[in-house]
This record gives sequence, C-alpha cells and structure tokens, in this order.
Amino acid sequence: MILNIGDPLYRPFPHGAAGFIPPANHENFLALNPQALAGGSPSSGLVGLSSPAPEGGTTVLLKTDRPDIVSVPKTITVAAKTDGARFSIVTHEVTAEISIRISMIAGELSRTNTLVLHPPGR
Repeated sequence: MILNIGDPLYRPFPHGAAGFIPPANHENFLALNPQALAGGSPSSGLVGLSSPAPEGGTTVLLKTDRPDIVSVPKTITVAAKTDGARFSIVTHEVTAEISIRISMIAGELSRTNTLVLHPPGR
C-alpha cells in the first residue's frame, strides 16, 4: 500500500490526522532529558516501568560507566501505584565530546541509555 501524505486532497482521517492510540503493552524505559548537552550542565532522567509499582514501591538501582564525569543517585524509588520516577543527573565539564552510559536495574529488568557530553560553548 502506498500512502501519499503530500496530497492535500487525500484525507483518510477526519481533519487529516489519525487519532493517537497508545501502545497495547506499556514497556520499561530509561529516558534522559536532554540526552546531549555541554558538560557541567544539569540533565535529568526518567525511569518507566511496564506496570505500577506494588505497595511499598519499587527500588531502582542507577549507575554510570563514568562516575568521575556523570553522577546519578545510587537508587531511586518508584512510589506504590505509580509507574515512573524522575532523577537528577549532575555532569562535569569535558574537553572533548564523550558518550556515557547510564543504566537502571529493577529486579530482573535492566535498561541502558547514552548521555552525550560536549565541551562548553560548542
């Protein structure tokens, strides 16, 4: 099937846009915001679980492969009946662009994301 999005007369959906349908199965994730920044600037992370945490919450372990350049809390807790938690990321200045892996572990679940730091002023 070929779909020509550029044709202004082709309107398969009301008002020309498909409605948003959330995914059927919610997935675990580790998001970074921003994911690329100047070293020495703050960033933050968001841990998302596939289902709400049980009573007492879920402890998530965090780590970075370069703790000398990027600091994250050792653990965060996803509160009971919620499916996510935010955390702060502290970065230090760098002289060259570098990619740093940040990982989360919650039970048997693990996810990794990459934070890119570049020198200030670039």
